[in-house]
Amino acid sequence: MIILLGENDENFHLVMPMGGKGQRFFNDGYVAPKPLIEIHDRPFFYWSTMSILKYNPDCDVTFVVLKEHIEKFDIKNRILSYFPQARVEVIPEVLAGAVLTCMAGVENINDDRPILFNDCDHMFCCSEFNSMDEKSAAKYDGLLFTFKSDLPQFSYALCDENGVVIRTQEKVVISDNAICGAYYFRNKDIFLENAKRYLSECEYSEYFMSGVYNSMIKNKLISGVVGTDYHISFGTPAEYQDAVDRLEFGELL
Repeated sequence: MIILLGENDENFHLVMPMGGKGQRFFNDGYVAPKPLIEIHDRPFFYWSTMSILKYNPDCDVTFVVLKEHIEKFDIKNRILSYFPQARVEVIPEVLAGAVLTCMAGVENINDDRPILFNDCDHMFCCSEFNSMDEKSAAKYDGLLFTFKSDLPQFSYALCDENGVVIRTQEKVVISDNAICGAYYFRNKDIFLENAKRYLSECEYSEYFMSGVYNSMIKNKLISGVVGTDYHISFGTPAEYQDAVDRLEFGELL
């Protein structure tokens, strides 16, 4: 299936960061990089991208990939075989966290439209976001897509009584709002300004996207959460095995 993207200048940018090693799959004997591992005869990146494009066909898409994955696995042509109008940005090596990969993905975006970053190793449906009108979205400087969980392998968002995010935390259960791996910003400048502040203050050696929202909180910016209807992760070999039998894949074909 080839997906032709729309040309609505009022829609948002979708950026797919795919510049990681996928070390857990490699350690488990997989040869292909994580975005190219197939589930139900399509690569991971297809399902994650279609989680957005199925319901928002007018947004444009940028993929961020490793040079090594182009040279050894032809990932650029694989992407364009499904999404021929997509932009493909290339990074020379694995960077120190998703924040840096996402920053590379917006270098050639030169407008004030919203940006949604979406990990490549999951699929979901979020009716709340898909039905959100421009006026409702304009209330927020950022949005986090969430699902209900109490497992410590995920990142979490804590909200106040008005649904405003007041803290995020990696791998610590501070609420039941687990962050699914999709991150929305009202525009490029908001993302970059707060990403740079986060990088300058972060005490970790790996830079997680959820941490950018803590910088936004310090800057008095407003972020909310949008709950997913369902969320299926296949980011580890164990999650991949659990995901195979889910019926929701048929919705995105």
